[in-house]
Amino acid sequence: MNPRYDGTSCDRAFTEPDYLSSGNANNTAVNLNVTIPFNELYESILSLDKDIMLNETLLVRFVWSELPNIGFGADASLTPQTNPVALTAPAGPNIASPEGFSLLIPYCCTVTASLTGTNQPVSLRLNRLNGITLERIYHSLFVTASVANSAIYNNNVASTNLEHFYTNINNTRRMQYDYYTGLNDDYKALRDKLIDSTIQTPNIHNYNWCWLDRFDDGSFGILDENIVSGIDLNLGEVKWDFIAFLSVATNLTHQSTVENEIQQTDNY
Repeated sequence: MNPRYDGTSCDRAFTEPDYLSSGNANNTAVNLNVTIPFNELYESILSLDKDIMLNETLLVRFVWSELPNIGFGADASLTPQTNPVALTAPAGPNIASPEGFSLLIPYCCTVTASLTGTNQPVSLRLNRLNGITLERIYHSLFVTASVANSAIYNNNVASTNLEHFYTNINNTRRMQYDYYTGLNDDYKALRDKLIDSTIQTPNIHNYNWCWLDRFDDGSFGILDENIVSGIDLNLGEVKWDFIAFLSVATNLTHQSTVENEIQQTDNY
């Protein structure tokens, strides 16, 4: 039940993320129905905990596209690799209001680096061009040589050989000692952030490995509207380092997703 990419069994049968979905018979299409509660569209007009008066009908339009490197499918095949999942593309005009709506929203940018060897350092330099404040940095490791359906495979236990690591901010260590993945040091440090998530055990965490450095006010949930938190990038450039040590020299792609806060005016 709920097999993983590498053919092994999941750690939690019913509550672990679903990696592969199959039809009821060969050559049978798999239909997935997705429900999107509007209040979970965080940092948008739909998630605000306040009454909003609109002078016209509000139309919410979702634009879907295929999922390259995320979702793949094939007919009568145990290893779907080449066909990106096709999603329905809705049609209909946007209804816009010239008045607009202004709020602070998170802005994310992704930085990738391909490295090899047993010592793999990654450095990012962030400044005012990246946003008002630095909120969070998510960092994960991916196997460089991968086929399409395993491009998102970030299993550090079986593939990346990550043994221990630490991070710096402006050349100052953020942790007193290196975190060893084999001892679940990283999972223990992230445990309070993973509560009520699908990452329920160290095994699931290692299979979907990601490290989070957080610089905001400490709450992992939704920030109050128009509250500025994090490291103020108006004060100068911020340098962040991820220093990884591998047990075996491996070619890896490091991906850092940086979340900043910016001021934006949306038109509805």
